[in-house]
Amino acid sequence: MAVKKNEQKYADSVRLLEQQIGSGEFQRVYLLYGDQAYLRLQNRDKITDAALPGGRGMNYSYFTGAGFTTEEVIDIAQTLPFFADRRVIVIENSWLFEKTGEALDPITDFISRVPETTVLIFSQEEVNRTTKLYKAVSRNGFVLPCTEPDERLCRKLLTDRCKKAGLTLTDEAFSLLSEYAGSDLMNAVNETDKVIGYCLGRTEITMQDVRAVCSERIQDSIFDLIAAVMRGDADTSFALYYKMLLLQTPPQQILALMIRQLNQLLEVGELIRQGKPDQEIASVTGLNFYVLTKRIRPLLRGHTLRGLMDALQRCVQADYEYKRGKIGDRLAVEVLIAEITRKTGAHRS
Repeated sequence: MAVKKNEQKYADSVRLLEQQIGSGEFQRVYLLYGDQAYLRLQNRDKITDAALPGGRGMNYSYFTGAGFTTEEVIDIAQTLPFFADRRVIVIENSWLFEKTGEALDPITDFISRVPETTVLIFSQEEVNRTTKLYKAVSRNGFVLPCTEPDERLCRKLLTDRCKKAGLTLTDEAFSLLSEYAGSDLMNAVNETDKVIGYCLGRTEITMQDVRAVCSERIQDSIFDLIAAVMRGDADTSFALYYKMLLLQTPPQQILALMIRQLNQLLEVGELIRQGKPDQEIASVTGLNFYVLTKRIRPLLRGHTLRGLMDALQRCVQADYEYKRGKIGDRLAVEVLIAEITRKTGAHRS
C-alpha cells in the first residue's frame, strides 16, 4: 500500500479509462495486468458493466486458464451481439501472454481487426511484454498496469469504505492497517471490512480496533527474522522460523520473503547513503511511510550495505540450490539461517 515508481502511470491510465467509459467510447481490446487483483477485478467489472448496461446475459463470455482455444475466442468475437450494441469477452489469467510461437498468430493478427461491436478484455496477473500479442494489444488497445497504487489512493479506498458504514479511520489506525495488510489491496479491503464489522455502532476506528481484529502477517515475522539473523541471534532466528512453519508457511515462501526484504533494505540503505529524505525514499521504493520509518530504518542501524549484500547472496544461493533439487526447501533455509547468524555473530563479537 505505497508508492511505486510506475504509480503515476497507473493513475493517469485509470483516469483516461474512466473518461472513456464515461463518454461511451470503448476500446476494442483491453489488457489489465499486474499483481493487484483488486484493481484488475474492479476495472474489469467497470468496463464490462458499462459496455453491457442491460446486463451480461448472452452477450458476455468468460474464459480462464487453459480451457479454451483462440479459435473459440475469435468466433465469438466475430458474432454480432444479441439485441445489444456490444458483446464482451473476458479472458482471465490465461496462457496467452506467457508463451510465443505460431499457435498465437491467429489471435495476435485478430487484435487489429476486432469488430466495433466487441470488447475484448484480457486480465492477467503476469504478462511477458516481449510477446507479439502484448505488442499487438499495446498498439491497438488499452493497457492498464494494475500495480501498487500510492498511499493516497489506498487511503481514499479504505476511508470511503469506512464512511459508508458511518465510521472514520484515524491516521494512526490507517498506518497500522497498512502495516498489517501489506501492499495487496485485496487483503487491505478484506482486513478493513473485518474492522468495520467489529466497530459497527460506533463512529471511529482506532489502532486498538485494528490490533484486536487484524491477523498477524507473515511479513511482520520476516522483519523480526531478518533483524535476528543480521545481529547473529541464532536462537531467536530459529524460534521465529519454526513459529512460521507452525503457521503453515512454506519454507520456500519464507526464503522468497527474506530475499525480498533484503533487496528492500539494500535499496533503502543506498538512498539513505545518498542523503535522500524519507518522503522521497518512500516514493521511490514503494514503501508505506510508517513501515519505512518504524520498521525498515531500525533494521538498517548497525549494518553495512556490504553485510546486507552478503546475506542476500547467501539467500539467492540457497534458493538456487533448492530449486535445482540439490537440497530440500526446509533444510536450505535452516542451513542459511545457521550460516548467516554464525558469520554476523562472529563479526560482532
